[in-house]
Amino acid sequence: MSDRDIPQIRIATPDDSHDLGAMHVASWRETYTGLLPDKILSALSVEARTAAWDKIMRESTTERSTVVYGEFQKRKIGTHLFRAMTSDLISRGFNAAALWVLRDNLKARRFYEHFGAKVIAEREDVRDGAVLVELPTGGRRLRN
Repeated sequence: MSDRDIPQIRIATPDDSHDLGAMHVASWRETYTGLLPDKILSALSVEARTAAWDKIMRESTTERSTVVYGEFQKRKIGTHLFRAMTSDLISRGFNAAALWVLRDNLKARRFYEHFGAKVIAEREDVRDGAVLVELPTGGRRLRN
C-alpha cells in the first residue's frame, strides 16, 4: 500500500461522535473477544459510546483512541495514525505520552513496542467481576 492509498487522517470533531461510538463498539467486540469477558462486550452500546465520545470531543482532553479494524490491519494504517497522533501531541507542546494496553493484547503491545514504548507499570482494573490487567506503556520522548 502506498502513502496515497492511506485514508485521510484528521482530528475528530463532535460531529463525528456517532460514528466514533459505532466504531468503538464494533472494534472493541472484534479486538477484545477472548481478552475481555463477554458480559463487558455485550453491554457496550452505540448510544452510550456516542455520548462518551461527544463529551470527549467537547472537552479539552488529551484522551485519544486508536483502533484499526482487523480487515485494515497490516496496511500501515495504524502506523500512519500513530504518527499523526504523535505529531498532534508534539504540536501542542507535549514531549512524552503513555497509553494503557491490556497485558494479554500481545498484538497491540508489539505494535507500540515497535515505536519504542516500554511497559512502565501494571494495574488491575476490576470490571463486572473480571480482573483486567492493564499496562501503561511509554518511556520515550515523542518524535516525528
